[in-house]
Amino acid sequence: FRVLMLGKAAGLQKTDASIEDIFPDDFYLSCVNDAFGLSIKMDDLPADGSDMITKRVEAVLQSKYGKEALDKRRVFAELLNRDKASDLPNGTIKNAAKLFQTINRAFSSS
Repeated sequence: FRVLMLGKAAGLQKTDASIEDIFPDDFYLSCVNDAFGLSIKMDDLPADGSDMITKRVEAVLQSKYGKEALDKRRVFAELLNRDKASDLPNGTIKNAAKLFQTINRAFSSS
């Protein structure tokens, strides 16, 4: 999936998206904060450029905390600590289901 296609397939309202964008931005940011022991706020994230949460978080990690890049594995490990569907924010399951339905339709028609 290209970045633009993933957002459309999952029904997201972003101009570009990655798999992390099926989660609400504030939820993903809380996973980042827990994974890195930080307290980045939504207001800290840049509003210009990409609206992908990973790109926005990475910009803050680089400029404010001197990190080379966002280590998505650390964030994913934190996300796995919230392993129950009931721990996920509203809309996440719906976004993921829509994404997988779109993928399944694309492969079933080929």
